[in-house]
Amino acid sequence: MNRPFRYAMFAALYFVQGVGLAYFRTFQKPYLARFGIDADEIGLLTALLLLPFILKIFIGMLSDRVNLFGMGHRKPYMVGGLLLAALGFGAGALVQPDTALTLYVIAMFCGSFAVTLFDSTTDGYAVDTTPRAEQGRVQGIMVGGRAVGFVLLSFGFGQLIGAFGSYRVVFIVMALVMLLPLVWVLRVEEPAARDESQQFDWAAFRELGRPRFMVFAVYAVIYSAVSFGIDGLPALFMDQVFGASPQMLGSFGVMRGLGAIAGALAGGLLLDRGGRRLSTFAAIGLIGIVGALFAAAPGAGAVV
Repeated sequence: MNRPFRYAMFAALYFVQGVGLAYFRTFQKPYLARFGIDADEIGLLTALLLLPFILKIFIGMLSDRVNLFGMGHRKPYMVGGLLLAALGFGAGALVQPDTALTLYVIAMFCGSFAVTLFDSTTDGYAVDTTPRAEQGRVQGIMVGGRAVGFVLLSFGFGQLIGAFGSYRVVFIVMALVMLLPLVWVLRVEEPAARDESQQFDWAAFRELGRPRFMVFAVYAVIYSAVSFGIDGLPALFMDQVFGASPQMLGSFGVMRGLGAIAGALAGGLLLDRGGRRLSTFAAIGLIGIVGALFAAAPGAGAVV
């Protein structure tokens, strides 16, 4: 597979991840709140949808070890993930959360699991096929593709909901966009046998038992709970407290996506020049400041 083809495929696979994130992070909570779903139920559903990402490492292990249907260690998982994602998100257009919340949860969980499935195997395929000299470039393409998907579809979803007065069109768009990377993935050719260096090594788990990794794990859990908690609430806050329109929520999603891009660039520079300790404390401090600013915001416009 030539280099431009691989780059385009990685960009497309991460672009559609950004599409899913645009819905989950910005629009899902306000959408469920419209149907009178309690905040605790929305929180439980959000936690459930994150579960596949927590188990992502085991999906990667599975694809490392199992040649699915004899079609390869990566390709069939990517194809299956994209098709299942389209099915799950498409089903969201047919289910009303107030009358069939369980079916909605199942549909969204399938979508979330499917995104995790092709995400983890895409990462594995990138590691398998990318020369060391190109790894930074490929990583940039992936992150950039996801950011572009998040920004564009945050804006697009807001406009579509405002124009049609319904979220159904959002699920249809997500389902169709999930099929886009198949143009590239179906043409992937994997070698019949994997190199020994690409086999999963159970001994790698021993490293996680070292004290320094345990300390980092505790930090990662606390940091993630706080940062994701703050990141996940503004859209619901804007909808419930300020009555923000879908277009306003879309604009908020755009600004959040652009902020993530700026933060990634600034974080990289800070890490290079100030080191890990300074970068860590800077991130924690900024999260606290942003959380306080959200709480003090007088209106939806101030949040955006």
